[in-house]
Amino acid sequence: MKKWEQGPSGFLVFHPEGLPAMSAKTLLTELFSNILVSLVAAFLLSQALGALTSFGSRVLFVTLLGLIPFLSISVSHWNWYGFPNGFTFGELIEQVVGFGLAGLAMAAIVKR
Repeated sequence: MKKWEQGPSGFLVFHPEGLPAMSAKTLLTELFSNILVSLVAAFLLSQALGALTSFGSRVLFVTLLGLIPFLSISVSHWNWYGFPNGFTFGELIEQVVGFGLAGLAMAAIVKR
């Protein structure tokens, strides 16, 4: 503990062979993971429709789903590994705004 507190400390992902800056595989993996999480959110929304009677409540429901990955993963990275506040705040904005935009589309499509 003492050595950790005295530093230096850090978090590093090391790829000695390097990685492509942006490949089709990387982009497609991201696309498919985003589609999958959207399908899960749409399913949850469809299951909660009885309690979500307005457009706004449906949007809010999906938007709040964005807090789950933030609170579960990003806050843990900030807490345990010392990820910077700015990075963590950016993750919050990305998740909530991203799910909020998805919620706008889903709320218009998924109705009672």
